[in-house]
Amino acid sequence: MKGLTFSGEMMCAWLAGNKTLTRRLMNLQPAEGAYYHHDEEDGVAFANPCSFHKPRYRPGETVYIKEIHWRWGKWVKDGLTRTGKPAWKFTVVPAVGSTISFLPHDKIPRGGIGWHKRSPLFLPESLARSHALILSASPERVQEITEDESFNEGMNYRGADGELHHLGDHPSYSLLEFQHTWETLHPGSWEKNDWVWRYELEKK
Repeated sequence: MKGLTFSGEMMCAWLAGNKTLTRRLMNLQPAEGAYYHHDEEDGVAFANPCSFHKPRYRPGETVYIKEIHWRWGKWVKDGLTRTGKPAWKFTVVPAVGSTISFLPHDKIPRGGIGWHKRSPLFLPESLARSHALILSASPERVQEITEDESFNEGMNYRGADGELHHLGDHPSYSLLEFQHTWETLHPGSWEKNDWVWRYELEKK
């Protein structure tokens, strides 16, 4: 099963039920004049003069969510595998909506390393605590995102009343936050208005 990686902040939004969309940069940008079409079985695809591209995640496919974790236990066999249950850095406290708690450094088992050195990429499928169904996949330019869609990307919080709220006084704060987050991950991509895959997700 394929894995979909979330940063700490995006994992918080996902666990709180505030994230239903994710955008991923196309590693190979379509050439000028490229076009895309919709295939009912394989989802959308880009066609260039000399190449053909499809999204990594297809509609109807289930993926597991990769997140920052810590796993402890005894070394077994060749010393490359540990036993024991994982500890999760980010946890939503249901009673207060999207308030986040995490396992502090002094609670990491002896011999552990700091959370900042743990990568979500190392989480195997067998330990995943969350899965997502890919509802749709479509190509678009990164600047096509709207404020409402930036909310659904996780740039929001859900109050005690259950409603989504802005994270500041500026009416487009969530959109600016998305732009900042995107530029942090992909420097220069926003200005170039790169092509991205837009995925709609549903928690399973």
